[in-house]
Amino acid sequence: MDAPDTQKAAKSNSIIAVFIALFIVIVVGLIVLFVRAVSPQQPQVAAFFPPLPTAAPTAQPLDYVLATLNAGGYVSKDDITILRFHYLLGSLSSKTGDTQKTIADMTVTTHDLIKHDYGRDIKLLDMMEEANNVAGTSMAGRTYKEIMALEVVYYGQ
Repeated sequence: MDAPDTQKAAKSNSIIAVFIALFIVIVVGLIVLFVRAVSPQQPQVAAFFPPLPTAAPTAQPLDYVLATLNAGGYVSKDDITILRFHYLLGSLSSKTGDTQKTIADMTVTTHDLIKHDYGRDIKLLDMMEEANNVAGTSMAGRTYKEIMALEVVYYGQ
C-alpha cells in the first residue's frame, strides 16, 4: 500500500469513528430524554420544601351547601338559614319519602331551570318553604319531583 492509500484509509477510519461516536451520543441522549419523560420528576426546590400532605376534600353538609347557594356566597357556620334548611330537608324527606340528597339536588336543578328558562330569580329557601307547605296539604303523599314540577308550572306563568 502506498502512502496516499494509507492516508485515505486512516481518514475514512477516523470519519467512521466520529460517526459512530456521534451516533452513540445521540442514542444515549435520546435514552436520557425518554427516561426523564417517563419518570416523574420532583423540582429541585422540593428537596428544601417537601410537598404538603393532600387531604381528601371534606363534603359539606347539604344544609350548609344550600344556605351558601341561597346566599350567593359565603355564610358563617352559625347562620340561621342553615338550621332552616336542615329542618326543611328533614321535613320534606319524611313527607315525600325522598332522600335529603335527592331533595337538595332537585331543588337546585329546579331553581336553575326556573331562572334560566323563565328569568325568575327565586331563593332556594323560598322554594323549599313553599314545597314544605304544599307537601303538608292536598299534595300529601306526592314525591318531591311532583312538587317541584308544580313549582315550575307556577313560576313559569
